[in-house]
Amino acid sequence: MIAQGRSVLLAVSMAMVGAGCVADDPTIAPIADERLLRGRWIVLHADRSAPVCEASIESADDFIERTSEWLGVEPRAIDYYLYSTTPFSCSFSAGGNETSSGAAACALRSRRAVMSRQWFHQHEVAHVIAQGWGTDAPALLEEGLATLLAYEHVHRAVPTVDRAARLEDYLDSWHFVAQPAAQRMALYDASAAFLRFVVDRFGVAALRRWYESVDNLSPPSDTRNQFVRATGLSFEDALRQWRQEPATREDQKHPRLIECSRARSVTALADARFDGALACRGYGLNATPEQRDETIELSAAGWHSVELEANSGLTALLDPCARASDPWTFRTAGDTTRGFVWLDAGRHQLSLSRERATERVRWAITPVEMPADRCGLVPQLRLERSGALAPVSSDAAHWPVLSDALPGQRALALGVVGASSGVTYAQLVEAPPDATISLCTQTCRGFEACSELRAEQPLPFATSSLANTKIELRSTRPSGRVTVVFRS
Repeated sequence: MIAQGRSVLLAVSMAMVGAGCVADDPTIAPIADERLLRGRWIVLHADRSAPVCEASIESADDFIERTSEWLGVEPRAIDYYLYSTTPFSCSFSAGGNETSSGAAACALRSRRAVMSRQWFHQHEVAHVIAQGWGTDAPALLEEGLATLLAYEHVHRAVPTVDRAARLEDYLDSWHFVAQPAAQRMALYDASAAFLRFVVDRFGVAALRRWYESVDNLSPPSDTRNQFVRATGLSFEDALRQWRQEPATREDQKHPRLIECSRARSVTALADARFDGALACRGYGLNATPEQRDETIELSAAGWHSVELEANSGLTALLDPCARASDPWTFRTAGDTTRGFVWLDAGRHQLSLSRERATERVRWAITPVEMPADRCGLVPQLRLERSGALAPVSSDAAHWPVLSDALPGQRALALGVVGASSGVTYAQLVEAPPDATISLCTQTCRGFEACSELRAEQPLPFATSSLANTKIELRSTRPSGRVTVVFRS
């Protein structure tokens, strides 16, 4: 959340409770036994117990550098105070009264600094960098821009953008910051999605002209007029065009400056493999797990095998940069897990994490052929230990088996090596509208058993940890993305 720079707004906005805020001059709490880590741009002041690995400093520097470049401002140093055990507050004195935001993080205007319990809080750092555009923009612009620039790389259900949000009613910062927390967070996301529309339609320079021409005391009429001057389109017409766009997920608004747009190092598909112990190369919001992040470049689209091997738990997220969706999740609880996904040409972000970093892990992404002969050799999906998870995902147009019985129906033939429990579960995650997706077993023995897959209930089927169980996935629609997750 935001505490505006003009004192007339302080009493309202700093009384709000939220995830973060922008504040004028709260007191920076000193950290006892401070651990100081310096990067190219970030200066990290941290409790020694704070879960930070030194390699994550490079990721923080990259975010500052790429975000500054996107905004067209010079990158500058930012002090980041990370509190693990030391108490701190985003409170500050306004007119002789102590005012508290209750926030878990805040960006300081005059000090180019962030105070936080989390590493690395992209939203608050984005506030500091965006001061190059001005320090006093209306809440819709200031919070919308910081939300646009911050990308939380996690696997979770991501809702579609709420384009029905009445942004035109919240050009006045008073009304924006005074909303209940849940509604205010929805406004953050809607504002960010609208600003992304402005950038895509008119460019970053137009957004900057609008941002710099108003402040948090500008009446809504001025904010509307300045939008016309910056873009040549009325604010109302822009909202109408934005609302007429196809539904998109909230995560599509982010430019993903580190993960996709300007990755520091890009791995070619031929080198997309690893065998060794993980070391931290990134950062998390609540902790820094032992992890490895790769940005992988594919020159051509096709089916790919994603394989993990470890002695204990290992999780991988594979996130296509060009598609607004949840990343695919692969997980092994030990031994080998292998799933199959269709990857488009371009960049894909792979993030692996585990709790015990000293153990050996192996992963690889390799091209694979999906055969049209359902009864010949087929690629093997592997879930060798209970707790494993692997997706199979592509447009059904890439399923090579054609049905003789139903014209237009397509199928994908696979083998499954399951866990010792003898049962594997398949669950539908994504399918075209009005399509029926089925899983069939015993397809090459003169008889078969088929069951419809549903999103609300996993389907159990018998597998073996010693032999290959042949299955087919079938779609009644010849095209449209289908994702099925297999669990052991």
